[in-house]
Amino acid sequence: MTSPRLLAAVALALTACTDHCGCGAGAAARTPTPTAKAAPAYKLMQRTLTVEEVERQVWRPGVQARFEPTTVAEREALARLVPAMARAARGAAAPDLPAWNDTAHDVGFRVEEWQVAGGRYWALVELPERRRGAGAYLFRVAAGTPPARTLLLEAPHAYYDVGTGPLAAAIFFDPPPGAAPAALFTNTIHRYQAADGTKLKRPDSPADVCHNPDHVFTTATTAFADAIGGVTVVQLHGFGSDDDSDLAGVAAVVSAGDAATSSPRSAAVAVALARVLGDGVRRFPEEVDRLGATTNVQVRALRRVAGADLVHVEMSGDVRAGLRRDPARRGSFAAALLGAVVEAP
Repeated sequence: MTSPRLLAAVALALTACTDHCGCGAGAAARTPTPTAKAAPAYKLMQRTLTVEEVERQVWRPGVQARFEPTTVAEREALARLVPAMARAARGAAAPDLPAWNDTAHDVGFRVEEWQVAGGRYWALVELPERRRGAGAYLFRVAAGTPPARTLLLEAPHAYYDVGTGPLAAAIFFDPPPGAAPAALFTNTIHRYQAADGTKLKRPDSPADVCHNPDHVFTTATTAFADAIGGVTVVQLHGFGSDDDSDLAGVAAVVSAGDAATSSPRSAAVAVALARVLGDGVRRFPEEVDRLGATTNVQVRALRRVAGADLVHVEMSGDVRAGLRRDPARRGSFAAALLGAVVEAP
């Protein structure tokens, strides 16, 4: 006959095992308490904007800002955020805007969701109180089949190359059929802006996103290209007119950033743009030896990304002004430029 004391001891042992060891039927029957997801720390901004309102949000005309050097924390954060946002915008991953927004706030950015001209976009922009030239990064939330070649449109010198920012925005939000850029990246401070607020023209200006290898703009560009694959970056630039220079009569210079030769894609773009802009379009280096983007840090960085390249388009002041004034001509320009990129071998 089993002793009552022995039965009690066995029962006590089983209870202890169930509660502390995770063994036995009691452990299997317990339902673990789910870990609660942390509430977002910051409210997600949602806006309905016109293209003109986007321009005011991104470039803040009339608002003075002081340049601050890019930090390691900023570069690390955007190296995570940009791929996540790019993949989710294409439908290749689940979006998590509240979590992105919390991460962005930690490094002086915020994530916003925009409705512009009937389309949906995600914007990674500087906090208004921390404008320091870190750039703005806009993603198209795609509806439908993306182009055969992914396009990243950039306006890196929006304040200095007058008109290139609004031109890029107009093309991005009203793209030609079959060649809609997946994203638009742009600078948010004058390329020669100094930390004290003055402007000093120099080749190594840290505010110049195309010539500062440590700027977060390059981190974002390469992170996008690496995450998506098969990306062509199209940069819009401008040059001043000077009838006495060797650029007299030149409407545009198209380059792949290679001092030795055009790429098949940049050559195709030059041919396509000549149909719109006339015979003033030149290929670098075959037809002109200037404005070739050979010191452009995005060109250099993209050489390390498989399947990525860059087409650099310099436009005269007259061309930029004409494209801004004439929506039909701008549409033809965008179709020629982006269509050639998508269709080139």
